Amino acid sequence: MVCENCLSSHEGEYGSGRFCCSKCARCYSTKSKRAEINERVSSSLRNRNRNTFGTDFLTCPTCQEKFERNHFIETAKKFGKNKTKFCSENCKIAAKLSQSKSPAFRQKLSDAAVRRLERGDTWFGKQNFIEAFGKSIRCDSLLERSFVLTMTRDARVKDVKRSDVWISYTDNFITRRYNPDFIVEFVDGKFAIAEVKSERMGRRDVWEDYRAKSVVKRKLLEEYAHENDMTVIWYTQTTSPQTYREVCTNFSADL
Repeated sequence: MVCENCLSSHEGEYGSGRFCCSKCARCYSTKSKRAEINERVSSSLRNRNRNTFGTDFLTCPTCQEKFERNHFIETAKKFGKNKTKFCSENCKIAAKLSQSKSPAFRQKLSDAAVRRLERGDTWFGKQNFIEAFGKSIRCDSLLERSFVLTMTRDARVKDVKRSDVWISYTDNFITRRYNPDFIVEFVDGKFAIAEVKSERMGRRDVWEDYRAKSVVKRKLLEEYAHENDMTVIWYTQTTSPQTYREVCTNFSADL
């Protein structure tokens, strides 16, 4: 017997004897209906693209203007991607800025920052350690190092440690948690809570925001200290300028 697909001779042991094996049986059906199968696949792809892109016109989610699908493809190529939902790069940038200012997005960033602080991670200033009060104290900036050094030179101070206090507050509908820098214990048994803040007078928006938050944090710190019978230490460059200059000079010399 001759296989109708591969035209080879066989004993007719498979099926009705038309084909030599199951592979040839499947291939024969595919060959005979190749044109029909190709048309079905092409039609399916066309419908899938139409479902993805919508009609021949798309609506930009930023400016709400309609633009052609061809423009959609050309814009995607400019972005170096296969697809995009914006009509222009300006609309894409505007959408990102809008997202970064949304309360939900800012809340997500705030929660992530709190988790990093709770793990002991820092991402700003010159992180360093200073040996004081019989232990190694982490400082997240040279100004904090200056604070610890100032406390070692004060006969009234018994101990200084990193603060484990967290104060919750709301800022523009965003729940934040504020962690003061240090807890100071005096020889008379009293305690103080300390915050180290730079007084750098930059004009950039980031410094304006920094100063605005400093006002809020100082008020929160004073309220917390009053409720817990503690005093507040608000340490800046002007609190002990000589010690701060000394720390900056020595730290730079060690590098």
